[in-house]
Amino acid sequence: QGSNAEQAGVQVGDRIVSSSVRPSHASGIEFDRGTTYAAAQYAKGDRDGLENFISHLKTSRGNEVVVGVERLGSGGAERVERLRAEQRLGAVDATLSAKVKGKLLGQLVLLDEETPDVIPDLAAHTNRVLKVNVDLKSYQAKRKLIARKYEEARALYQECIQLDRYDGRGWLGLSRVFRKQRMDLQAREALVQGLQCNQDNPFLLQALGMLDQAQGNLGRAMRRFEQALSVDPRHAASWVAKGQLEERLRRADRARNSYLEATRVAPNNYFAWQCLAVLEARDGSSAVARQLFRKCVDVNPDNAAVWQAWGVMELKEGMVEEAREYLQRGHLANPSNTFVLQALGCLEWDSGNTTGGRALLERAMALRPSDGGVYQAYATRLWKQGQISKARAMFGEGTAKAKRHTGLWQGWALMEAKLGNVDKARSLFQQGVWDAGGGKDVGLLWQAWGVLEGEAGDAQRARQYFSRAIESSKRAGPSLVAWSQMEEREGRVGKARELLEKGVTWEPYNWWVWDALEGFERRVSGKGSLEERRVYQRRVLAELYHAQQQRLRAEQAPGGEGEQGGGGQGAGKEGAAPGVLG
Repeated sequence: QGSNAEQAGVQVGDRIVSSSVRPSHASGIEFDRGTTYAAAQYAKGDRDGLENFISHLKTSRGNEVVVGVERLGSGGAERVERLRAEQRLGAVDATLSAKVKGKLLGQLVLLDEETPDVIPDLAAHTNRVLKVNVDLKSYQAKRKLIARKYEEARALYQECIQLDRYDGRGWLGLSRVFRKQRMDLQAREALVQGLQCNQDNPFLLQALGMLDQAQGNLGRAMRRFEQALSVDPRHAASWVAKGQLEERLRRADRARNSYLEATRVAPNNYFAWQCLAVLEARDGSSAVARQLFRKCVDVNPDNAAVWQAWGVMELKEGMVEEAREYLQRGHLANPSNTFVLQALGCLEWDSGNTTGGRALLERAMALRPSDGGVYQAYATRLWKQGQISKARAMFGEGTAKAKRHTGLWQGWALMEAKLGNVDKARSLFQQGVWDAGGGKDVGLLWQAWGVLEGEAGDAQRARQYFSRAIESSKRAGPSLVAWSQMEEREGRVGKARELLEKGVTWEPYNWWVWDALEGFERRVSGKGSLEERRVYQRRVLAELYHAQQQRLRAEQAPGGEGEQGGGGQGAGKEGAAPGVLG
């Protein structure tokens, strides 16, 4: 904003006049000589006057925009030539976003070659001035990226960079293409080069932080996010990314604060509300989570991922009918969302509608053959029904198409272990760890492998695997409990207690870990012992504090007693669901 008039050939000291707009928009709009366009806007009483004027420069002559300019020189007012600025939108997709469309309609491309003296320096700044070209190329590249036409998307993003290397969208898009192609080194190089052109671009800084996080460098990732926020404290994406990293570092309170800040600076960012809702659901604050999910769908009722996450939470709470309703709402919002299809298929299968559940899972596989979660859900249910050969074939097909999906490798290895094929299970765990590439869910494999080795009698190796599971997991509670149970069997009561105490310290509102600690003291110290009573008292205090915090957050949440819920349309693309029923 603040460059439309300049790009149309208007200089400081010029008055804009035009017979094609209403007088109310043509009067009183002028520049003071010696100041910039943006400064002139803020110096005038009507800051939006010029932008409102330009927004009405649409005539009935197709896509042409006609601008009249009057030059106010020292010798008096002299009418100068009439400029014709023409924007050719071409065959632009009808689904072009309002934001991009607004930018395109705001760009006035000078075509009249007979008036070069109006903007004598235009030719020297063409690449920066004709931003519409970058807009169109960026939009076309994004469509190719969504369609998985990576080479075409890469070429278009490179054209964006050639047009204007200081526009971060080309570098950011190019890095996304490389990441989709598993070319992380090239993705990093693109982001670093982009930052060399614009070191204060928060989008590039946040993207580089996400790449650092994916590669396991969590400290550097946090510094990137904080740097992006120091540049632009209102950059919601960086607040969300920081919150997700805080969750991974088991700092739930800091994560919550980051998500809240994202919702403050961008109230219509549905994904920030969704992350906050999922965090509350994981912490057992289902009432608060419901209010936040409701805010999500108020902001963006057509996003299937929000309905899916809400449905999964209700299913875990035992609210089957509510879960079915929300999942069906998600299916109506996007019939092709495989996360919704998977969750709905599992619900129907587990509710006795095997035929309906199977059909939904098969539809999900047909729509997205690379979705490993669907194969895992399908194969696991075949295994539970005793169809071992079909389950094994389904696991094999899934791991071939989704090699990095840790849940698939874990499910297959567990099945083989239960069937007594321990060596086969070990090889599947190992292959899964290799193919997972250090992903955020690899801890699932280490934990299950540790349990296998502990039951097989190799306690030393099990300890190594449990340790790796805790290092790589966002939620360490399950691994700590499993490790404690093995140490208890080994007779190392002190170590078992130490692990459980660590669990309730790291996750004070994980009641499952408290159950494990209470059960441990009951077995080791005796039922009704002082140690058991002390654990019980500590748990009650934790529950009371948690309930108090829930009430406070419920009052502060949208729709709570302290605030009325708000509506509005959100922006942003539909993301992957944070919780999937497996």
